[in-house]
Amino acid sequence: MRFMVVVPIAVVVLCSGCPEPEAEPEAEPAADCSAQTPSDTSTLPERELVLGEVVDGTFTPWAEGEQVTAVYGFQGAPMITPWFQIPATTGDEDGACWHLTYEHLDAEGEVSEEHGAYSGGLVFTLVGEVMRTGPLFDITYADAGSTERLRVTVSTPEFVAIEELSITVN
Repeated sequence: MRFMVVVPIAVVVLCSGCPEPEAEPEAEPAADCSAQTPSDTSTLPERELVLGEVVDGTFTPWAEGEQVTAVYGFQGAPMITPWFQIPATTGDEDGACWHLTYEHLDAEGEVSEEHGAYSGGLVFTLVGEVMRTGPLFDITYADAGSTERLRVTVSTPEFVAIEELSITVN
């Protein structure tokens, strides 16, 4: 009998001092970055595009034939993780949504059926005097020592930037 009296009293005492839970703040919706590529970039001014990696906040460009270390995902697949950088010009805004097409090329210079391509809008951040985005997680399934030919195009209605280079995956 004593237990039946003590338990309800304990519950009332414990709950009476509990503050009302605060409402969770509503999350801001993600910005829409679905930039469309211009249908014809042949008349657009060209800008420089550099592929590379960022280590401890420092961008290091990849050179033609560069050996790039693969990163292994949690399922064991080898990936390369390129960053993309374009020198900033007047009018470039932090958080700009630009269209990026990332392609693996075969020996004939055509898009590889094995690796395919990525195409979509990415947010570029103003870092000092450059616009930068990355990393892009590219699951290559490439054997160590294999050479991959990459072509990357960044385009907006105002400009186009294209870089093509070969890297060796380690």
